[in-house]
Amino acid sequence: MSARYWLQLALLCLVWLCSPAAEAQVSASVSGRVTDQTGAVVSGATVTAKSLDTGVSRTTTTDQAGRYELIALPIGQFEKRARRDGFAEHVRTGIVLVVG
Repeated sequence: MSARYWLQLALLCLVWLCSPAAEAQVSASVSGRVTDQTGAVVSGATVTAKSLDTGVSRTTTTDQAGRYELIALPIGQFEKRARRDGFAEHVRTGIVLVVG
């Protein structure tokens, strides 16, 4: 077999071996439930998580049970805000997202 064949095979193997590392992404998610002071769920609330490290933010709306999920967030420090008309905005700081 020619040297060119072996070179192509070696390059193909190298690409194949490196692919999982290239596809691996480090991210985290946040989920929860928004309730009012009495414990009643708040549907239709806007929930935003903003990275204090990168400025990246994700926003979603709570479902009828007050639940939300924010995915594909970079790891690091965050602040989370929840708001809905008729309610005071709730801000939580000091959230640290880690992998695991």
